[in-house]
Amino acid sequence: MAWIWIVSVVATAAASTALVSWYLGWSFDWLRRPLSSAGRDAGERLSDSAAEFRDWLRLGR
Repeated sequence: MAWIWIVSVVATAAASTALVSWYLGWSFDWLRRPLSSAGRDAGERLSDSAAEFRDWLRLGR
């Protein structure tokens, strides 16, 4: 039953940190911006690879 207390303390700490950061207007753009750029780049590369694979199947080259 001790794990319930640990989970509740961690959840309460996370919720209060989120509430305080929202209230004070803190932003995590310094963390979000590079990750979103990396995700966008990975998505573009994946779609390019899929298009190349479809062309390879279709044309047989």
